[in-house]
Amino acid sequence: MTGIMDAVDGSFAFQVKMRSFSFAKALMQEHFNEDYIESDQFPKASFQGQIVGWSVSLGDGETHVVRAEGVFWCHGIEQRRTIEGSLKKLTMAGKFHVDFLWSWKSMTSTCLAGPLI
Repeated sequence: MTGIMDAVDGSFAFQVKMRSFSFAKALMQEHFNEDYIESDQFPKASFQGQIVGWSVSLGDGETHVVRAEGVFWCHGIEQRRTIEGSLKKLTMAGKFHVDFLWSWKSMTSTCLAGPLI
C-alpha cells in the first residue's frame, strides 16, 4: 500500500494493489484475483479524502480516533464513504501511522455492486 497525507489540512490519498491481499488457501486467493475482483482488469483500489475535524494538534504523537470522509474506488466503481480509524504521528519529519477499519462485506459490496442501498 502507498499513501500520502497533508499534515496541514488532513487530506490524504492511498492505494492498494489488489494482488497484495493474501489468503489462508492459495485457491481462495486465485478465485479472489481471477473471478471475484478481476485484479488484472482492476489492479488497485484507492481511498482519497479528508480527516474530519482535522487539527495540527492531532500530530502530538498520541493515538487519536478519527473519521475520514472521501471517495473509495474499487473495481471501476466510486463511492463516497465515511470510515473510522486511528491516527498517530510517528516522527518529527511528519510520518503518520493510520489504520482505517471497514468490513470486508462492506468493501466487497462497494467493489462489486456499486453504492450500498
